[in-house]
Amino acid sequence: MEQPKQVQLLDIPEQGDRPSSNPRTQKMLRLLLEMDCSNELIAALLELSEFSIHHIRYLAGPISVHQCGWSESLPQWLPKAIYLDRFDAIVAENEKEIVGELATPSEVAACIYPATLIAPLERYWADVYLWAANESMTKHGKLPEGRTFWEVQGIQPVQMSGYIKTECYDRIARDIRRRVVEAGKQRGWGKKQRAVKSDTQRKNKATTTSENEGDRQISLF
Repeated sequence: MEQPKQVQLLDIPEQGDRPSSNPRTQKMLRLLLEMDCSNELIAALLELSEFSIHHIRYLAGPISVHQCGWSESLPQWLPKAIYLDRFDAIVAENEKEIVGELATPSEVAACIYPATLIAPLERYWADVYLWAANESMTKHGKLPEGRTFWEVQGIQPVQMSGYIKTECYDRIARDIRRRVVEAGKQRGWGKKQRAVKSDTQRKNKATTTSENEGDRQISLF
């Protein structure tokens, strides 16, 4: 009788290898997010893979929105898009061994969206919102086939550069990410990693002390 084939979903790293750098593992984790798997579960797996504390807290953190009566009115597809975009940003930063400062365009669009339902936005913030919405809707296939965001809206494309980028987009994107990471910290994410590192440091220190004492004993004879 033929034995059933075993299916391995996640690669088990060899000694000295980090699963965080394994493209197959990253692909499987992203697929789990696409299948509505909890972002906190994926964050826990990243923690096991020794991603940075910042990245773990960023993925596990909440969605930041403008606080008003419309805060719960985000389009249904947007929360998943936000976590997918965070994951993509985290993987890209991890490969470069950097920690970014800016939130994703989907997060910026989500943060501003409730405010658009209250009153017209100032020109610069309207441009920021439209640019971020275009980036998010285009990436996640939320536009009519064969049409661009700008064609659907009937307006000229917004260019993200100069004052609008540095003083508006970058500022809000940086603030969103900072708040999300801080919220992740307040929820306890990253504590386990710090505890493991502290325990390892204590053990290494104890081993070093023991070795030094052994050297002194040998030198006496």
